[in-house]
Order: sequence, then C-alpha cells, then structure tokens
Amino acid sequence: MTNEKIPQDRSGGWKELLTRPDQSRTLILGVFFFASCLVLPLANDTRIATVFMVACVLLYYSLNQSLRALLHYAWPVLPLILLSEMIPGVPNLMTLPCVYVALLVGGATGGFLLTHFHDPKGIGILLLLPAAAFGAVALLTHNPMRALLVLLPAVLAAAAGLCLLKCVACKDAVITLAAVLVCSAAVAGLITLAFRGELHTGLLTALADKIRAHIHASVADTVALYAEAGITLTVPELEINNLASSLINIAPGLFLALCGVCGFLLWHSLLNMLMSLGSLPRLPRHIAGFGISRTGAAVFLAATVLSLFASGTDSVFGAICENLCLAMSPGLALIGCSLLFAKGRQRSCLSTLIAAGLILLLFVDIFSALTLAAVFGAVTVLTSSLLPGDNDNQKGEQ
Repeated sequence: MTNEKIPQDRSGGWKELLTRPDQSRTLILGVFFFASCLVLPLANDTRIATVFMVACVLLYYSLNQSLRALLHYAWPVLPLILLSEMIPGVPNLMTLPCVYVALLVGGATGGFLLTHFHDPKGIGILLLLPAAAFGAVALLTHNPMRALLVLLPAVLAAAAGLCLLKCVACKDAVITLAAVLVCSAAVAGLITLAFRGELHTGLLTALADKIRAHIHASVADTVALYAEAGITLTVPELEINNLASSLINIAPGLFLALCGVCGFLLWHSLLNMLMSLGSLPRLPRHIAGFGISRTGAAVFLAATVLSLFASGTDSVFGAICENLCLAMSPGLALIGCSLLFAKGRQRSCLSTLIAAGLILLLFVDIFSALTLAAVFGAVTVLTSSLLPGDNDNQKGEQ
C-alpha cells in the first residue's frame, strides 16, 4: 500500500485506474454474488450453509494464498457460534456464521462487480442476479417475505460499490456500510416479525422476555448435563436473572459492534479483491487507512469511565454508556492492537506489559481484553498530537 492521498475532487479520475477482470473471473465472482443472495434466506439449512461456507473459504484462500489472511475474515465465526447459544430462535450453530459469510462475500463480490460494471447495461445485469435469487428462494420456500432477505447482500454491495466509486475515505465507508447493515437488518427483522404476527407495541418487552426465558432454559440444560455425570451444580436464581439482565442491556451495543466489524471486514475484503485480481495498481491511504477522530476517542473514554461508576445500578444512563462503549470498542481496539503487535515496531516496557496482559485477558474475559485494547487505542489517538509527525498522520489512522 502507498501513503498517497487522492483528493475528493479527483474521485472521477479514480475510475480510470480500474482494470476490468477477465470473463472467467467475472463469472466466478458473479456466481458467488448470486450464491450469497440465494443462501442467506436458506442459512437455517445446515448442509447448504456448510457447502456455501466451504466454497467461500476456497475462494478467499485462492485470492490471498495465505492462511493468515483467511483467518482475518474468519475470526468473527467463533463469537457468532457462541452467540447462537444465547439468542432465542436461532435454528442451529451454523446459521449466524453463514449469514455473516453471505453478507461479507455478497457485499464484496457485488461491490467489486458494481465498481467495474457501473454502466446502465452492467447494472441491469447485476440486478438480475438478486432478482433470480428471489425467485428461486420463493419457489423453494413458498414464502415471498422470506425471499426478500436476498436483498441484504445486494444492498450492501450497492453501498460498497458506490463508496469506492466516490473514493470515500475508509472510516466514512465503514460507517456507511455499518449504518446500511443496521437499517437493513432492522427492516428485515420487522418484516419477519410482521409475517409471523409478532409485531406489536410490546415488541421490545416480548423480545427481552424471550431472551430471559432462553437463558433460564440453557442454564437448566447445563445443570441437567452435570446431573447426568453425577455432579451437583447449583446456580442461584439471582445470578441467572443478573446474567439475563446484563445481556439484554448490552444487546443494542453488541448488535452495533457486530455491524461495525462486518462493515470494516467487508470494505477490507473489497479492497483486497481489487488488489488480488489486479484491478488497481495501488491502494491509497485515503481509502485504505482506518482512523478514528479524537472526538470519538474522547467520547469513548468518557463513556468508559462513566459506565464504571454506573455499573451495578441498573440505570438507563449506565446502560447507554455501556452500549456506547461496546459499539465503539472494535474500531479503537483495532488501532490499539495494530500499535501493540505491529511488526518491526520498537516497544516500550509499558506497551509490552499491556500486550502481555491483553493476551492473558483473552483467555479469561474477552470483553475486558477488548476494552483494554480500545482504551489503549483511544489514548493513543488523543495523545497523537503530542508526538512528532505530519498533521495528516495525527488522526489515529492505522
């Protein structure tokens, strides 16, 4: 990557640097875009989900020829599997990972194709792919409302392609993709609830009750398993209620954080495809360098401190602070980890101690590890003005 920064007024000339892939590669990416739209509504089928995810793994490995690069996109699968146990209504452990992979691959491949074929004819052909997927899902499931889920990867692909064509900065592109994903997922959820007849004024209370009942059932199943092994396990009702309340309180922030992570990885995946397939001679820092403003870092630190004082009070203010911290943590944690574990970087004793503590925390409390990395990243962003360097490099971009 180069540190070259392309001004916004040159975004029109940016399209001239794009080199269209050959027909075979275009066909392969088109097939994966169609498959992503097709599979997402069918993610509850374990066999379909497994075959699709294996195919996507092969695609990404063929692009990068690196296991490390593959793990860069695959790591969210593990927390999604863990979340599947906590969210009521999730059919199996493969559903959420399959949805994530479909959004990632569909958004990246569709955005790649839109970037290269943004003329009226090309757009018309691209629109046929989700339309065909909609028809196929409607025929297979006899459920047109469920078939509308094919639009989720298409909407993300459109947002990603437009951000690239307009030469949007990395931070703005990630925020845009995350916002599109939040709105699309919310609309999809409302449509699903309306189809089931569960859309009513007490919706949030009903969802909270379902999560609470699901957690109680999971704990009861765990106790039963221990009993079969001859071990008596007693979990106080108060602890179960506190756990359920905590999960319900942080659910909005967790959802926003997941959408932010998905948006970042989708944008990174799109840029990676452009370089791997030779569509661009270079990636300027303007669209590849991720950063967070000092204002955002200050807001995160303030919310973190306030959430510590408000913890255990069950107040609305404390819940807001916790959700704000959780939603902003992934981006700042990325900056913190990139500084702590960067290759060739000379580390001080303090940064070495923080890095070691972070690794240990990963095996004890992953949320505390995420918060520690985010705090380190936020402090680094805020103190960057005290470090020597170019003004353009003092925005926390890593």
